[in-house]
This record gives sequence, C-alpha cells and structure tokens, in this order.
Amino acid sequence: MKRLIIINCSIYLLLAFPFLSLTAGVSTADSTLKSSIDSLAAIHLDKTQGIGFVIGINEEGIERVFYYGSSQKKPESIADSGSLYELGPLSATFTSILFSDMALKGEIGYDDPIQKYLPFDVLSPVYQKIICKPLKDAGVSIGLQTDPSMRFTPYVCLPDINSTPQPILLCYLATHTSGLPDFPYNVRSLTGETTIYQNYSKENLYDFLKDFRLVEPISYDYNYSELGVALLGHIISLRKDSAFDSILSKRIFQPLGMNSSSFIRKEDSQNKLLTGYTASLKIAKRRQYDLFAPAGGLNSTISDMMKFLDANLGNTNPAFKNVLDYTHNPRILLTDNDSKDIEIAMGWKIRRINDEGAKAIWQGGSTEGFASFIAFEEIKKRGVVILSNSSVSVEALGFEVLKLIEKP
Repeated sequence: MKRLIIINCSIYLLLAFPFLSLTAGVSTADSTLKSSIDSLAAIHLDKTQGIGFVIGINEEGIERVFYYGSSQKKPESIADSGSLYELGPLSATFTSILFSDMALKGEIGYDDPIQKYLPFDVLSPVYQKIICKPLKDAGVSIGLQTDPSMRFTPYVCLPDINSTPQPILLCYLATHTSGLPDFPYNVRSLTGETTIYQNYSKENLYDFLKDFRLVEPISYDYNYSELGVALLGHIISLRKDSAFDSILSKRIFQPLGMNSSSFIRKEDSQNKLLTGYTASLKIAKRRQYDLFAPAGGLNSTISDMMKFLDANLGNTNPAFKNVLDYTHNPRILLTDNDSKDIEIAMGWKIRRINDEGAKAIWQGGSTEGFASFIAFEEIKKRGVVILSNSSVSVEALGFEVLKLIEKP
C-alpha cells in the first residue's frame, strides 16, 4: 500500500510563529490540498489559542498526516506520531465493535436481555405499562373540607397484568436506545468531579440497577448513555470472565496493529499522555476510570487511529472487515430538526455530507482537555482523523476536511 506522510507543523499563530513544513516531493494537487487544510487549521488554531492538533487523511489507501500548533503553552512543544490523546466518547465505538465481533461469532446474543448476564440477585430494570385508576375504596374525594378547590380524588397506579414486561437488550445498549440515563443517579453520591469516573464501581452499578425504573417503552428513543456503554462493557467482561481492557486488546487492538492504544488507570504512569487544555487554556485534570472505562477511557495515538481508519475503509485486515461493516449498518433514523436526519449505527453515526447524497460514518467528542473525531466515506474510500489536546470540538473542522478530500 502506498503511504505518503506529510508533516506540517504550524506553531501558535497568535504569537506569529511561521509554518514549518516537511513536504519534499509533494505534487501540485497535494500542495493545493495542504494549502486548503492549512487555512482551515489556522481558523481552528485561533479557537484553541494555539494548542495543537493532528489531522490524518486517507484517500484510497494513501495517507497524509499534518501537525498543527503546540502541544503545550510553550510554542516549541510539538506532538508526534507517538503522542497519546484521550479519545473520550470514541471509546464507545470500540466497545460496540467488540460486542459485534462477539455477536457475529455466537459468543453473545445480539438481542439477549441484559438480565441473562447479570448476577442472579441483581434484577435488571424492565418496562411494563402502568395503569392508574381512582381508588375504589375512597368513597369521597380527599382534601380540605372547607375549600373545594383543594380537594382531589386519590388514584392508585399498578403494572398492567395484561402487559408483558419489556427487558433491556444488549443491542439497545450499543445503539443508545436502552432508556438508561447518560449517568446513573447515584454517581452524585461520589465526591469530587475528577473522581466520578474512577470511583464508580460495579457495586455502585448494581445498586443503581436495583432501584432504577423505566417509565417509557424501550428501544424507540435515542438517548446517548455513557452508562449504557459502561454496562455493555461490564457484561462483556462477565461473559468472558476477563478484564475488559484485556479482551479489547486481544480482539481489536492486536488484529489491527494498534499497539499504543489502551486505558490509562490511576496506577499507571501519566507521562505518556499529552497535557490536556480547556477552551480557556487551563490545564485539564486527567480522567481516570473504573467501570466507565468502556464508555470513555481509551487513549490512542494518531499512528494507531490511522490504522483504525484504514481498516474501516477496508484497505487492511480483510478478516476483520465483516465485523467493521456490520457496525456501519444504520439501525435508527433520527428525524427531528436538530439531528438533520442522522442515522445511528453500532457505535457510529451517519450523516449526509453533500448535496449528491454521499454519507459519512463518523464519531467524536470531547473530554475536559481533549477532542477527537473520525469520519469516512466508504464508497470513495476516503476518511479523516483529528486528535487534539484541547477540549474545543474538532467536529466542524473534521467535516470540512472530509469535504475537501471528498471532491473529485
């Protein structure tokens, strides 16, 4: 496979540092593309106040990587291919891919109820229709006898005995249609913003599941839930009787050659990870995870994420292509005005990127100090990855770059 790496290091523009480019042997077309990406990057650098990011593009197997800005407030600090970034919400995509791999191999049921894998004493929430009727034995309404406006008729609400309880299925967790909230309510009992993720354990999860009640039918409404992905990762761990990170490494990272991607836990060295910055240029506190790791705890490099992009485009690892293709298939169509007809796949979103109807499969998001984005167009085999150690979203930048390389 032909690979062309272009390194473009544009230092903090607000301090008037020049662009530094290593682009020997670049064609006119490549130079034009580079110039267009440079212009988009300059606009985004202004938003991050010079904190840098890396853009990787893949056009039919030909890769180019561009570095912009500084990895720290010091303008001479430049990221490289081995620099680690927090992936945040992109972590959930890998969890969904792992789930799909197991489902296709018959190791777990795509539409199995979650109760099948939980301990026997942990009852999963189910939805059952509730019927409310006036309390027959009340006789008269209740309230202040002297004030009729303050009187009311008591009602009793009970599950409909003619309604079959609807369980949460594993596929609902992967498509964010489980009815579970983004975060469990009992997460508020844990003190400190930076310890929410690292201190939430399976015991906390089980306590939540025992008390939570579903008030609406499941699988109809899309509601992004980190809790749902965390639960899916926990069930995978229970099913394989192994630590989730070990399963993910063996089943996903090793086959794709992503040797630098992993979770960084509180006992690990923090020197591998770039310093993350908020939009106001403050140093962000690093996230550490326990049960929520499958939903947001991954760290990776541009080198590894370019391998991931290449695999999703079908250029490498044909044995794994069926699994990735399976996750690309849309399951849900969001039709509200804000969603712009976005489709939901297994760990991915899908949206139109031009008037000709071309669609991009994508995912991304931010943490307190990092932002990430990946998008690709399968038919033309073109895609983009952006990693930043600033919390400023790179989604808009990513789609603009994708449109550039999408043009014939």
